[in-house]
Order: sequence, then C-alpha cells, then structure tokens
Amino acid sequence: QKERMLESSISNYSFLTAIGELFDNSIQYVLCNRFNSQKTIKVTLNFIRATFNLVDNGIGCSDPKDMFRYGSNRPPTQEHSQEGCISFGRYMNGTFSRFGVGAKNACNALGRRYIVSSKTRDSKSVQIVEDSDQSNWVAKRRFRALEEGEEAASSFCKIDIQDFRVDFLTEGGAFSA
Repeated sequence: QKERMLESSISNYSFLTAIGELFDNSIQYVLCNRFNSQKTIKVTLNFIRATFNLVDNGIGCSDPKDMFRYGSNRPPTQEHSQEGCISFGRYMNGTFSRFGVGAKNACNALGRRYIVSSKTRDSKSVQIVEDSDQSNWVAKRRFRALEEGEEAASSFCKIDIQDFRVDFLTEGGAFSA
C-alpha cells in the first residue's frame, strides 16, 4: 500500500520539479533565519555512491518527522511568514510548500531512502529521522550530541537521499533526449 501510494504521488515528478521543491523549502527557511548573516544552501550529488545531499543553515525543523508525514495541517490561506523573516513573496506565499507533500514527494522521487537531520537554534542535540521500512509508514527518530563545529546557537536542516535514482538523468528522465 505504501509503495503504491508513493509511486502514484511521484508519477509526474521530474528531476527539476523535485530539485525545485527542495530548493524552495531551503530558500524559504534560510530567509527566515535572521540570526545568520551568511545564507547557505549546499548541494552534493555523487553519482558513484548514488547519493544526493542538501544542507541549509535555515531555522531547522523542530519536528523532522513532519518530513515523513503526508498532508498538512496548515490552512491554505495561512501565510508562511515569521517575525523578522526576509521574503521574496513567492517563496513565502506560493504554491510550493503549501500542501505538505512537496519535500516528501521530492525525496521519494529522487531516491529510495532519505534521512533528515535537523537542529533548531539553542538546541543541544540534532534530531535524525529516517524511513527505512519500504512497506510500512514508520519513521524512526534518534538524537545525537552536537559534533565539533556545531554550535548550540546554530540551526540547520540536512537531507540525505540514498539510492539516488539516476534514471531521472538518463533514458526517460528529465534530461533525456
């Protein structure tokens, strides 16, 4: 049942749509982080290891399990703004990130497994959530202590996509002829 639902939710996704969803989320939350003067989004695509990683220094996610729940409790007219948040309009009020499925669909379209690590400002630990069960809706959460270079005052979100679907870039994919 899970596999079939995921397959139908990503059937019209292209590589560019999936990347667009993830970048849109990162831009949105990086702009909301008023404590960082330098806004950063870093992407790594490794074809040899079939991995895709995206890390931003946005506000982090207080409950990364939300990245594994389909649907949104947010009313469609509610604005996505926070006090002190820089906005480019579309990023805060557009249709991306509005319905609670974009990042989930993007991650599932790009790979067969994904892990979300997130830290909010002043948190003393990093939450790590992964969905390792391909047939059941179970996301496992664990915590880890801050590593060297990670400060309590910092925040971030990291998405690690494993078993990257190279077919997006080859025959029948978004960039194929």
